[in-house]
Amino acid sequence: MKQLLCLLLCVPFLFLCGCKKDSEAISTDNRSDWESIVEEGKVKIGVLQSATCQSGEAGGKSGFDIDLIQMVCKELSLRYELIDVPVGSETTMLHDKVVDCVWGTLYRPTLEDSFDCSIPYLVDDQVVVFSGNNGASFETMDDLKKVGTVTAVKDSPAQTAAIDAGISVVESATATEAMRRVLGGSDTLCLIGYADALPFLNDPDYASLQVGLTVASYNRVILYPKDSYLNKTVRNALKKFNENGTLDQLADKYKLFNQVPSNHS
Repeated sequence: MKQLLCLLLCVPFLFLCGCKKDSEAISTDNRSDWESIVEEGKVKIGVLQSATCQSGEAGGKSGFDIDLIQMVCKELSLRYELIDVPVGSETTMLHDKVVDCVWGTLYRPTLEDSFDCSIPYLVDDQVVVFSGNNGASFETMDDLKKVGTVTAVKDSPAQTAAIDAGISVVESATATEAMRRVLGGSDTLCLIGYADALPFLNDPDYASLQVGLTVASYNRVILYPKDSYLNKTVRNALKKFNENGTLDQLADKYKLFNQVPSNHS
């Protein structure tokens, strides 16, 4: 009887010990991912093609995101490899460990069910662009709905914002096509990301275009595997750059004056 009682008392203890080992194994695995990066001296960064991460003719990349990646990796004493990630493939490439993180992901709360998200490093405002005075009187979403239709790049955040607001959209294949449609008068208004609009707004050929109402704002984040230790190290670097003004200076360089969030913590 005493032996049976002893056995029954030991079972819960053994169960708890087993749970602790599983938890420690998960923690060790996540730390080992970081240790593997440090040992190799290189982090594999997935990037999404956007106005803040553009590909050049020689295959190189440039933009706000690229400069920030270089600054962070220098701070962490790491080399980096940039890997193109097709839109919609972020989670698959992370799951398959093709990349260690994905830079420039549009934040959605559901992502945090299976992945870690960094603190926001860029605000992606979706704005109305118009030619001349065509959009000056549009100050509310109800005003926009009276237009009938607006143009937006297919599968872009701007198109999502328009659909969510109940605005009919004429799809354009590229930002250039969308802006030319407005410039030429084919469409009255274009919905587009502010960063995507900037190259055109600074181009003399598009001098008549103006920015109006902000329809929606999304946060750009870095996506990581769940419980990522890399996330913690990059977070510290971003926090430092925010506090010492480096992030603001970088934003000024690319004229993204109001696109850097002030809630880094």
